[in-house]
Amino acid sequence: MSECEIECQGKDRDAAREYSGAEAWEWFESVGRPVYWLAPMVGQSECAFRMLARRNGAHICSTEMIDAAGYARSESYRAQFPFHPEDRPLIVQLGGSNPADLAAAAALAAPHCAAVELNVGCPQRCAKKGGYGAFLMEKRELLAECVRSMADAIRKSNPKAACLVKIRCFDDVAETVELARMVRRCGCQCLTVHGRTRVQGGGKRTGRWPANWEWIRAVKQALDIPVISNGNIRTHRDIEECLAATGADGVMSGCGMLRRPWIFLPQHPYQHAMNDLQLRVHAAAEYLSTVEEFSSHPRQVSKHIQNMIPAPVMKQNDCVAKLVVKISCLINNHVPKELLSELICSIKQIKISDDMEHVDDDEDIAES
Repeated sequence: MSECEIECQGKDRDAAREYSGAEAWEWFESVGRPVYWLAPMVGQSECAFRMLARRNGAHICSTEMIDAAGYARSESYRAQFPFHPEDRPLIVQLGGSNPADLAAAAALAAPHCAAVELNVGCPQRCAKKGGYGAFLMEKRELLAECVRSMADAIRKSNPKAACLVKIRCFDDVAETVELARMVRRCGCQCLTVHGRTRVQGGGKRTGRWPANWEWIRAVKQALDIPVISNGNIRTHRDIEECLAATGADGVMSGCGMLRRPWIFLPQHPYQHAMNDLQLRVHAAAEYLSTVEEFSSHPRQVSKHIQNMIPAPVMKQNDCVAKLVVKISCLINNHVPKELLSELICSIKQIKISDDMEHVDDDEDIAES
């Protein structure tokens, strides 16, 4: 079905459903006009890391992509994503392609967060198999119904919460703009644009194809709602350049934050006393302190420490490496306090040699 046919079929429904641009900006104001956004990342956007990000300058954070069907139907699955009053403002991101499941999940999540977001950006094989994420971009009619269903459910469940959407881009800028306009008509109040195509993917491949900020700028100029730019944010200087290049209302970082969780800060408090690797080691210890407050799964703890402390440093600190492996092998859902304390102590004893001031490690993280 063509874009024109979809528009004609949905015109009457969208007219009654669509939020005005003013309403979208009212929501944006209500959450403090956030500029620095922590991205949803598979298996690594848990509460402890979100709190670390907030303590290092993040204005708003997102959960990882949560399966809408599981969240709608299973109380035990919902229990895997607890809410904490300190973790605000929060976005709950949903993945799925069934409008009924997305509506049900959004209705359950909306009372506990500032917004519920539909993932239309995941390029992974699981998304291809399930027909969700970035693979919804080519199913316009279904995508439109998913956004409409979520927007309706959120409005009924919590009128103060917003319906958000995160998309990728097409090679054709005009096609991306039309997609953005369509989700806007269906009820999206704030749009995040990842400036890469689905084929360009994520993880290690992101370094091969820098995000195209011109594509994001075109979307921003076409919409009357807040637009957030995602891609190419590795340093604080990147944030300033991105805002100038895209005209976006905020910037989102995922991979960059996992390596250096302080990049939202104009200047790290210890910047003049520590080199880059020392700051990363310090961040690892700081993260573990947040885990003591907000429990994380052992696999999440292991991944975060390996992201912050590069392999060459691990190799020179055998005690830390062994503790990280030990944690990754735990079969329970939390890391014992004694083991956390031992790892924190070991990390604080890490010495960075003069020939290891900086490491260019791969960005192997999947952003939602």
